[in-house]
Amino acid sequence: MKLLLFTVLFFIVAHSGLLGQKYKMWQIITNSGVVYPYVTIQNQTADSLYVNGCNVTSAIHIDAIKSIRHERESRIGMGFLIGAAGGGAIGLSTKSSGYFSEERDFLSTILYTVIGGFLGSIIGGISGADEFYDMERINHQQKLVLLAKIRNN
Repeated sequence: MKLLLFTVLFFIVAHSGLLGQKYKMWQIITNSGVVYPYVTIQNQTADSLYVNGCNVTSAIHIDAIKSIRHERESRIGMGFLIGAAGGGAIGLSTKSSGYFSEERDFLSTILYTVIGGFLGSIIGGISGADEFYDMERINHQQKLVLLAKIRNN
């Protein structure tokens, strides 16, 4: 029963990321220093990028874009929860026999939970790196291709 509970908890936590943010929020900086923070990319034409921020749509000339950044949120907490749930499930599934078997099972479950949480935190921290695109030194056609790739991801 405990194994089933931990397994269900593990899958709920693991798939809760699907319910999170649906649109990527970007920060766009132009060559003149204008910053468009927390915008979503709406559309792209041959010479303009249309972004929406605070329910206002703005057109930015593609050649005026200096950089685009997507700051990913930290996934350390989610990694810890997933790792701890997985480690706890593994700890519960291991059974020992002997004189102190119940105490040993309890301690091994705690140990696996702590190790799983630690490893999950490390993996979560690594997977939360920002996306940054420097567009100052690329030509117009390369910018169009890069922006199309960004929009499709």
